[in-house]
Order: sequence, then C-alpha cells, then structure tokens
Amino acid sequence: MCYSDGGTTSTTSIINITDLVTYTDCTACGYVAPAPETPITVETNVIRISSAVFSTITNACAGTTSNFPTTLYYTGTLGDGTQLYSDSALTRVYAPSSTNFYLSEDAYYFKMGTGPTGNNLPRGEIYSFGQCGNII
Repeated sequence: MCYSDGGTTSTTSIINITDLVTYTDCTACGYVAPAPETPITVETNVIRISSAVFSTITNACAGTTSNFPTTLYYTGTLGDGTQLYSDSALTRVYAPSSTNFYLSEDAYYFKMGTGPTGNNLPRGEIYSFGQCGNII
C-alpha cells in the first residue's frame, strides 16, 4: 500500500506518519493496478412466435400456422419461467396481448404472463410450456 502525503491535517492519529515511507505516486512504490475483469457476456437467444393465439394446445399444434412474425429474445433455457423481451438488449419486457397459447416456429407452445391487468403473472414470463411433438 502506498502512502501519499496529503499535507497537514487537524485530526489526531496514533500512527506517526513521519515514520512512514512516502512516495510521490503509486508507480514509484511499485503498485501495479489489477487487470480489469473480463466483462460478463450473456448469450441472447431468439424465438419467433405466431401472431395468432390458440385457446388449447391441440389448436396450437394443429399445424395450421406458418407465419411467425414476432421475434423475441431471452437468455438461458427456454421453458417455464423464462422471461421474454422484445429487444435484443433485453431491456424491454415483452407485453403479450393474450393469455392464450402462443406457438413458436420450433413447435413450442406456451402461455405468457400479462401482469396485474391480465392473469397477474409476471409480464412476458413463459408458463404452460411444452413442445407439440410431445403431446400426450
């Protein structure tokens, strides 16, 4: 640790600063600043969903939808509890227009929270998630 003589002070100390070695700057005392930490990068994933909504899983998976105009973004694994965003910077939580099922171009179906004015689940958060090929 380097000591820099800041001049006179009015506070009392039990350390006699005249006994400390002083340096004009931190380089002179051999101080080397730590390397900056590597920024944490978050992989952003993309999902495209239908603009149509479906009242049942069967309807969502009927294979009648081929248009997926809405691009959404998320991090981590897609599933229940995943938060969807409308921008790749992940700053705008997606605001779904319905509490019904949505379908992705990868044949995932799910519902999304609409917040306190809808189903009172966190807005844009996936629930009732599944994949069409796995319907029992």
